[in-house]
Amino acid sequence: MTHMVQYGWRYPAGESPPDRMVMNFASYSHGVMSAITYEPIADEDFDILARFAKVFEQTYTRFLDLQKAEAQAREAQIEAALERVRACTMAMHQSEELQEVIRVVFEQLESLNLDIDAK
Repeated sequence: MTHMVQYGWRYPAGESPPDRMVMNFASYSHGVMSAITYEPIADEDFDILARFAKVFEQTYTRFLDLQKAEAQAREAQIEAALERVRACTMAMHQSEELQEVIRVVFEQLESLNLDIDAK
């Protein structure tokens, strides 16, 4: 099957590209939302596209906020695990207690879902 390629668009064999294509863009803080049509769209339709872009902006901002919160929560888990190991280490008074510290280190690594048995 052969394809006609014009401006990066592929058209199946036997199809021709349209005489024109209208690109409609509604920008938001992280990019643009576009709709490509063969004819200009009505102002009311463009307003709908712009409203969708605004909602997508809110959605994407929420996504970024959640990613940041997840990263902060993970960092807090790591800091808490480190603090438990530090506390166990500071409570150590004899060299024989090193085994207990090692056990706590192992437990904390497991609690962080680290695969410490990886080969």
